[in-house]
Amino acid sequence: MLFLSLSLKAQVSFHVSGAPTKHQIEDVPRLLENMLEENPDKDIFFYVHGRSRTLEKELRRSKQIEENYNVKVLMLHWESWSSTITRPTDNAKNAGLELSKAITYLKMFKDKHAVVFEDKKLFVLFHSMGNLILKSYVENHFNEQLNE
Repeated sequence: MLFLSLSLKAQVSFHVSGAPTKHQIEDVPRLLENMLEENPDKDIFFYVHGRSRTLEKELRRSKQIEENYNVKVLMLHWESWSSTITRPTDNAKNAGLELSKAITYLKMFKDKHAVVFEDKKLFVLFHSMGNLILKSYVENHFNEQLNE
């Protein structure tokens, strides 16, 4: 008999500026502070990628975004590939909780630096299947945050 162990915790990591170093959700406030301190003249771009075979591809895309738009990128990476013929929709749904936490940190960061954000922008992009993470967040966590 074969038993499978399924984890509902999403495999999510955060990456800054196309660097391969993996960070956890608890690191996001420090990462944002570092981005602001090291690059006070650049806007912040929060990026959630779509279905992709490799992390390396998305790290390159993050660097391209930075170069093309003169921003600093914080990317939420999720396990977005299972096979050529399947779509990892469960992985996207499970990442909604991590997105909820990240949005909370983004809002706290923006509130803490309200004067800075009179001139600075915080962009958010959900590419392709990354929108399923946003959908999961809205359906399962958005109302919780509204009531806080």
